[in-house]
Amino acid sequence: MFSLLFSPSNNALTLEALLGETVVASTSVALSAFEPIGEDGLVRQTVAIADVTFDQLRLIASGPDDDGVVFIGLDNVRIEETTSVPEPVSAAGVLAIGALLVGIKRR
Repeated sequence: MFSLLFSPSNNALTLEALLGETVVASTSVALSAFEPIGEDGLVRQTVAIADVTFDQLRLIASGPDDDGVVFIGLDNVRIEETTSVPEPVSAAGVLAIGALLVGIKRR
């Protein structure tokens, strides 16, 4: 994200990840934490949410200044799917399936 810093602001941006109607992750950044780009008053910041399943993203501006308004531009938006690693099968589960198969085969 990037913005022109018109004046110091106590407002913040919050990125929420939702699954259905439930917020499963969120992260916030204050406008005062945005990093300057050059000397023309342009500032930038990166926000990210990782390692959570979601079906909706919501970006919320809030704060005491200017009724919580934040003027930003979005650039390089990426939503990437990560592959999950299956959990190892427990030894008890393998033995139970093996015993079941042996029992079926003997009939």
